[in-house]
Amino acid sequence: MVNQVLNADNGVTITSNTIQLGGTLITPTVITTDSTNTLALQGLQNTTLDGTNSVVVVDNTTGELAQVSATNLVQQQQVVIIATEGQSQFTTPLNALDINKIDVYRNGARIAFTIINATTIEVEPEAICFAGDEIRIVQLN
Repeated sequence: MVNQVLNADNGVTITSNTIQLGGTLITPTVITTDSTNTLALQGLQNTTLDGTNSVVVVDNTTGELAQVSATNLVQQQQVVIIATEGQSQFTTPLNALDINKIDVYRNGARIAFTIINATTIEVEPEAICFAGDEIRIVQLN
């Protein structure tokens, strides 16, 4: 009979000669997958997003997993600007990267616009403002 002492660490435990996943990671750990050898988690519980939940996200550069509060996934920011005579360009509350995530209103009516750069939009020529017009920019992140 061979008497051998085994140790386990970095997310692996040994209990009564049984090796199991589960435990504290003591070094950065990478599990490499590819299109053939994928990773799946089955049997996850369903939940209702109520503002106290977190969602797992992946860093596109490193592949590291992290959690983000569900309330931070989609945020709406808006700004109301009182326009000056002839004003057509306005600063957005968030970086303007996707025209489909921005709505612009002039005195309550939705108007068309174009993105000039990451922080500026320009309303359509027919919607150039008069002094005192209210421009509301509603933006999703």
